Amino acid sequence: MAIYDPTNPLHVEQARRYLERLLQGDEPFEIKREEKKRTSLQNRFIHAAIGLLAIHLGLKLDYVKDEYFKKECNPDIFVRRQYDPNVKREVEVVRSSASLTVDEMSTAIDRFLRWCVQEFDFYIPDGDEYRFLKQMEVEVARHKQWLYGKESR
Repeated sequence: MAIYDPTNPLHVEQARRYLERLLQGDEPFEIKREEKKRTSLQNRFIHAAIGLLAIHLGLKLDYVKDEYFKKECNPDIFVRRQYDPNVKREVEVVRSSASLTVDEMSTAIDRFLRWCVQEFDFYIPDGDEYRFLKQMEVEVARHKQWLYGKESR
């Protein structure tokens, strides 16, 4: 399926022609709005921020990401309950950050940064201070042997 930019007149015309062809057919079709996913800069930033908190607390990065960033700070964005027919009960499922929209990721990052200050008096530069991102990434890379491991804590 092609993706069309509604601000591009050529794409608008192509989309109209395509829709007309679909309407002339006899098979069902779907029209779907493409949502903007989180940006790579947001992804880099939150990964570095989570890494800095993990270093500060002496915990593994995956533990901080799952338990603090997703479950503690942003359960309404990440945590879902769904019925598992295999165990015949509802189970908790944690959503991947890869599926977040730009707005959801912005909200999640803002909450996490505020939470770090409130819970641990640990300041991480906010989203408007991305110039510190490279420094954050260097610090996380320097500690990667302690951040990534087989154990969760």
